[in-house]
Amino acid sequence: MKSSNLEAREITIAGRHLRCQVCEFTRFYRREAELSTGASFFGQDWTNSKADCFVCEQCGFVHWFVKTRSVAASAENTALSDEIEELRQRLEAAYADELETSRA
Repeated sequence: MKSSNLEAREITIAGRHLRCQVCEFTRFYRREAELSTGASFFGQDWTNSKADCFVCEQCGFVHWFVKTRSVAASAENTALSDEIEELRQRLEAAYADELETSRA
């Protein structure tokens, strides 16, 4: 996790004040975390996204909030990747006969 500020403060999420789920304290340290899907091993870093984490100043419980744009972008990229793979397979099938004919 990467620190973005050193001072604990009150946080508002979606118009509501954040309260710790464990101790109900209202001051948090903000951190940013990178979520890895394991796809980086295969060169698919675009599948990873980020989350904002708020660490309770009193008990240390970590509240995770995935950045919705990152999730949407990952979903779009996944859909695009699937569409490209489908197109590749169709083109390969369409030209397979032609390729066989030219090799003979």
